[in-house]
Amino acid sequence: TVTSLDGSQRSLDDFLVRATEYKLPQSMPAALPKESAFTYCAELEVIGVRDDETVIFDQPVVMYVDNFLNFNLGEIVPIGYYDRPLGEWVESENGIVVKLLDTDSDGLVDGLDINNDNIADDLNQNSSTVDEVAGIENYPVGASYWRGSFDHFSPRDFNWPFVPPVDATGRGEFTAETSNENKEQTELECTGSYVKPETQAFHEDIPITGTNLTLHYSSQRTEGYKHKFNVQVSGDTISPSMLEMIVKLNIGGNVFEQTFAPEVNKETEFVWDGTDPLGNRLEDVVNGLISIGFKYNTEYSSAGTAITPAEFAQIETTWAKIGANSTGVAGRDEFISWSSSAVSVQNTFDNQLANGWSISSHHLASPIGNIYKGDGEVINTEKTSLILKTGIKVSQVEGDDGIYQKGGSDIDYAISTNGTLNDKVTGLEWQYIDYPEKFIDKVDVENYCSAASFTSDSTGWRLPTNKEVNYTIDKSGASHNFPMYTADAINYWHQDTYNVENRLLPVICVRGEQLDVRYVADLLRDNVTEVVVDFENGLMWQDDSTVSSESVTKTWSEAILHCEGLSHAGYPDWRLPNINELTYALPNTTFVNYTTIPAGPWSPSSSTRKPYWASSPDIQVSDKAWAIESKGFSSDSFAKTDLYNVRCVRDNLQSTRSPYHFDINGRHSETVDLNSGLTLSTFGYDVENKLRTITDRFGDVMTITGEPAI
Repeated sequence: TVTSLDGSQRSLDDFLVRATEYKLPQSMPAALPKESAFTYCAELEVIGVRDDETVIFDQPVVMYVDNFLNFNLGEIVPIGYYDRPLGEWVESENGIVVKLLDTDSDGLVDGLDINNDNIADDLNQNSSTVDEVAGIENYPVGASYWRGSFDHFSPRDFNWPFVPPVDATGRGEFTAETSNENKEQTELECTGSYVKPETQAFHEDIPITGTNLTLHYSSQRTEGYKHKFNVQVSGDTISPSMLEMIVKLNIGGNVFEQTFAPEVNKETEFVWDGTDPLGNRLEDVVNGLISIGFKYNTEYSSAGTAITPAEFAQIETTWAKIGANSTGVAGRDEFISWSSSAVSVQNTFDNQLANGWSISSHHLASPIGNIYKGDGEVINTEKTSLILKTGIKVSQVEGDDGIYQKGGSDIDYAISTNGTLNDKVTGLEWQYIDYPEKFIDKVDVENYCSAASFTSDSTGWRLPTNKEVNYTIDKSGASHNFPMYTADAINYWHQDTYNVENRLLPVICVRGEQLDVRYVADLLRDNVTEVVVDFENGLMWQDDSTVSSESVTKTWSEAILHCEGLSHAGYPDWRLPNINELTYALPNTTFVNYTTIPAGPWSPSSSTRKPYWASSPDIQVSDKAWAIESKGFSSDSFAKTDLYNVRCVRDNLQSTRSPYHFDINGRHSETVDLNSGLTLSTFGYDVENKLRTITDRFGDVMTITGEPAI
């Protein structure tokens, strides 16, 4: 039966089928789930049926794929299909590796064998072993195939999980060194002027007569300066099975790549001239990403085996599931273990006098947390965030979570002697149990947690909040033995769970001060500029009427571009927040502008959903990303093409304690003595934002005249 978009149907009794193999991973209809390794995939279609029509068969269609990789008989075949309307891979019933038999020696296939005993097996357990081979009687006897069945056509994928070599490792955490100015760079080579060898920057000072000030020149603050990135590619040891080391720099729309044979303590360097692919110099701060990949051969891991039809029927679907032991079968595609580190460089400077020139007492505040002093030195004032990092270190587009990698804390916990898990970031104490209890009714769950019969210290245990569950999840998909750090946590009970389907849901209890209260206690709104400041984490949130307007909705990529280009409250350095920054701040009563949804059950597919985009992508499904409701409900399964609201954020240098004050336009307004509060210098600007006066503590004024800076 063929169903069209308008709901009309037609029946086909005679038709032609076309199967087109996707021969390379790059040709697949979408990126595979991270648990699956490229094995075999074909596009199945009925000729004459449009792509936007659906074909459903009244009987299962059986597909045989030659066992060209020589998997053992009885090996379970994980099968999935790509659902184009949903834009995602969907699990299908398992297949199995079979051998074709001729039990009566007439030269025709009359049975299937799954355990190599040369006895026909009744796969569908209907008391007949002949129907399994209907239509393939003339196939070669003794040949083995991957056998799968389904009721509709689509890109059909037979993909095993994979296992890298036992000695395979990634680069792990690393920090690339940039040629950014750094307060630790104290080495000088003095001539008539001086040079900083590490950054290859030339400096010169010229005293201003009658003052204690100097004119300072820095070649590093000119538009011709080239940025250098030093990368430690490998450490003291590498895996013997490593095939290749890959290093990429993604910055300013450019992608630079270097490859190396495996080598210990390998270092390399990238030099970027500060321009985009068209040769244009990019303004202000430019963010980039350095990625290190270690390449290995892989082997397919077993999704399970069955030696009887009854065992086969009992095995749950294995598509996109982590496998067990290696099958010993070499994979068709290599495995690359990637590690990434974000980098930011100050690419242009607001030179008040001339290119590279500044006055020693007049400074520049940078969004990357640096104050570039007029005397050529630099101070790092970035406030350490308390927000948990998402763990996402691979970027999909410029301006996303993988580029900024914001947050100050990594997941950190310890197992106590009394059988609980102490989260060192949130301060929450979780019940630690191998097999969590399951309940249908919320009252039973609440009673279970409050009674806390699972521990000798029963004080303060409760059901976790929705915020606590969503915030704790490791958004990078890294493996954890504790379910609350994995995506499985969304299926556990929390205070806002509506179990409308009356399922048995697991629960892990928690105790400690609710994050819903503690994390939003220090938010403060400025009603004039329509921003909300989080002083504890050095963040400023946009809170004007556009953030809740139904007419200002964006796709995921549009939301990122919107924030990158936003100028609000006099600040141009906004970005789209990651999901943990949003989860930390929501829900709260400080925001004035926010979307609202009805009370009751919520899901990512709810027709009343009005979430806000986060810069965090779904690391498993390339066309989906995280978004969150104002009430705090969140999910990573929102299609990037959906239109949702946007609330931007920026790093708020003004919330840090510094003697240098900057106005709403980012200009250095005054310098004060932190101990006495005395104003030491005040800076005045003309209508073109050019520095024109410097007034010292005694009221003496130095006036700067002449043409605007070049």
